[in-house]
Amino acid sequence: MALKRGKYKSGCKEHLEMLDPFVPILSEVLSSRHVKVLSRALHCLITILDLPLPSLQIHVSEINTQLFSILRHFSHSGGVTTSSNQELIAIAFKSMTAIIHDYTHYKISEDELRLLLSYIEQDIDDYKRQSTAFPLLKAILDRRFIVDEIHDVMRKIAELSIRGDTSRIRANSRNSVIQFLLDYPLGKKINQHLDFFIANLGFEEQFGRESVIETLGLEFNKFPQKVLLSNTMYFFVPLASQLINEESPLCRQMIAEVIRTLLKKISKEKRNDINTMAVDWMSHRNLVHKQLGVQIIGLLVDVEQREFERRLEKILTPLLKCLNHDEMSEITEDKPEEEDEDNEERDESSLDPITGGDHLIFNTLVTMEKIFTECGINTSNSDLYNLYYNIWDRIQCYLLHPHTWIRLISSRLFGLLFSTCNMEEIIELLVDEKSHIPEGKVGLDFFAKGRLMNLRKLKQCFMSQLKAPLLSEELANQTMKNQVFITKLLLSLHVLTKHSVSTEETNVDNIDIKKRKIEEEEERGDKEDNDIVTPGKELGHLIYQMDRLARYEAGHYPKEPMKRSCVFKWIGAVAMAMGSDNLCDWLVRLLPPLYKELSDTRRTGGEDLHNLAEEVIELVKGVCGKDVFSSAYSQVCCLAKERTVKRKAQYALEAVANPERNIKRKWRKNKLKRESKKRKTLERRHPSTSALVFNKTFLSIKQEPFSCSF
Repeated sequence: MALKRGKYKSGCKEHLEMLDPFVPILSEVLSSRHVKVLSRALHCLITILDLPLPSLQIHVSEINTQLFSILRHFSHSGGVTTSSNQELIAIAFKSMTAIIHDYTHYKISEDELRLLLSYIEQDIDDYKRQSTAFPLLKAILDRRFIVDEIHDVMRKIAELSIRGDTSRIRANSRNSVIQFLLDYPLGKKINQHLDFFIANLGFEEQFGRESVIETLGLEFNKFPQKVLLSNTMYFFVPLASQLINEESPLCRQMIAEVIRTLLKKISKEKRNDINTMAVDWMSHRNLVHKQLGVQIIGLLVDVEQREFERRLEKILTPLLKCLNHDEMSEITEDKPEEEDEDNEERDESSLDPITGGDHLIFNTLVTMEKIFTECGINTSNSDLYNLYYNIWDRIQCYLLHPHTWIRLISSRLFGLLFSTCNMEEIIELLVDEKSHIPEGKVGLDFFAKGRLMNLRKLKQCFMSQLKAPLLSEELANQTMKNQVFITKLLLSLHVLTKHSVSTEETNVDNIDIKKRKIEEEEERGDKEDNDIVTPGKELGHLIYQMDRLARYEAGHYPKEPMKRSCVFKWIGAVAMAMGSDNLCDWLVRLLPPLYKELSDTRRTGGEDLHNLAEEVIELVKGVCGKDVFSSAYSQVCCLAKERTVKRKAQYALEAVANPERNIKRKWRKNKLKRESKKRKTLERRHPSTSALVFNKTFLSIKQEPFSCSF
């Protein structure tokens, strides 16, 4: 009890002198065959084994002999059948582990080592005794004891590292295997162990594949560079093959991380060989080989970062060919300026299923994002300049790709492009067609092509992304940021050309003219003349589209606030960009979405959306001033009330002129009410079931994960 509660002090010489005489007594007690006596003696012994007692050095051999006697008698001769025996054997193994680990001057015989290894080999299959088997094995490996049987035990441990039932067992097995491979002079036998893990990269269970990948990662981190250099292709080719064949996204990420580790450890010459291999794969006719080559290039960019710039001349041409692959070249580019705005949401059936070409496009775009991030978008090399220009031209085509992930990465790439461009230089270029483009400025050259028409296409592409039925939060935020940049460009161009606009269109005080203009735009659906493109007209059309997007979501999906949140954030950003001087001209057009949300007393979109609208209102009020804001807000209120009165009068007239149509409209309205009532009842009774029914539309669309390692 005194030993258990730590009443002694290991640094106190007096205490050690009093404990030392107990060592011979405990050693003699170990010859007993009473289980409880042996258990108590071993408990006391294991407590003092780590103390610097002179008697322990003398009696360690005798204690070791007694421990082997206990193991022979109680471990496997009579079987461990009782809890007392189990406790005794566990303490005996712990004591043996402490002796082997701490008393390095004492050497056990080969027969004793073989006996211990046989016990370990049997115990690792029993989950009750694994907790003592692994520490004992680690102590043996630390002492680097060598017998022939240890290779058989380690092969079994290697199998257990893959097939083990629990993550703890697999982790202990992995650590033991790595320690064995690093510390023991295996010679050519090491290839057998490496072959085993390489062969099991395709193990049927995911947890086994994860363990294999983690083992290879530990090997790459701890093996000498000389070993990795001599076996680079031996490791790389199977890993690269599994990277493209692996079904689990988690395993793909782990394989990619392991390949990155390997690429960091090897020399530049070896990376050159891998780069050449990846280029050959990208030039292959097989789509899977192309995808694999693109992913390997992306991993090389992660490792080399800025140094990868020396490879661009050989890499960009194959990457551009991957973007222009025959399977993807038939992608139809939507023409947003000709789309029917009465159909705000595209039909779900229009979303094409995922193809192998989609995977290639996505991986190529991700690799291009890494290249542009690490090596920059602008270049002074004329050959690279033309390739960059063609690549950006192709990326613009994928802004309206049917798959959401490709839209997202394309939108992120344009966000990267916008971040590297100086807005003043772009405005100067768009205003003066004769202005000179600085050398190497790919972004400016991109905006110079098509000028205002190109801005219009980008604006409509981002608008179409926001209208998509499957819109993730990440895509919505990125698209909103891109749209803010386009809006700032249009606003700056409009301000520069404002003097050419008639006073009737820009006079804030002329309220009646502004009202009539807004009503006329809404009545004719804001159909623009495609032959005439002006910054003011494009900016007005964008504001109208944002307003309509918010109204559509509020009417059809009132409980999904994502698009309205984007519109509100866009309004706040635009208001800040306009400033007090220019905001007054557009305030009446910007406020309707905010007014509609604040006038909703039920707060159908949720508290967060309502609070966001209030924050944006306060921001706008701070920019333009309270008086101007109050005047504009009252105009918006009047327009909304006039629109409501006009709609009710139209319904009343329709009831008399076309009663059959009026009856159908009422029947449709009552049907929607009944369905809404049923849905609310279902939500109260079965919340999880109602959520499943609500998301049934999205579950019906095939959205497989891409085989991407990034």
